[in-house]
Amino acid sequence: NLGAAQQAAISTAEQFTRDGKPVAYLRSTFVPGEQRCMCLFEADSADAVEAVNDTAQIPYERVVEVLDIPKP
Repeated sequence: NLGAAQQAAISTAEQFTRDGKPVAYLRSTFVPGEQRCMCLFEADSADAVEAVNDTAQIPYERVVEVLDIPKP
C-alpha cells in the first residue's frame, strides 16, 4: 500500500531527524504503467536515505543523488 509506505517514510525520517540525523521526506511520484515509485528525500548523504528506507522496511532498488534546479 503506497499510503502506508509514505507514512512509514515520513515518520521514520522524522525520527531520524529527532535523533540528530536530519532526513526530510519531500514527496513521491508513482508511475502506474511501470509499477514504480520514486521518493524524494533531502539529506546529507545517500546512506542516510538508505537507512531511513531500511528502518521503515520500504523496499528500494537504489538511492541516487540528484540536484534540484528550480525555474529561474
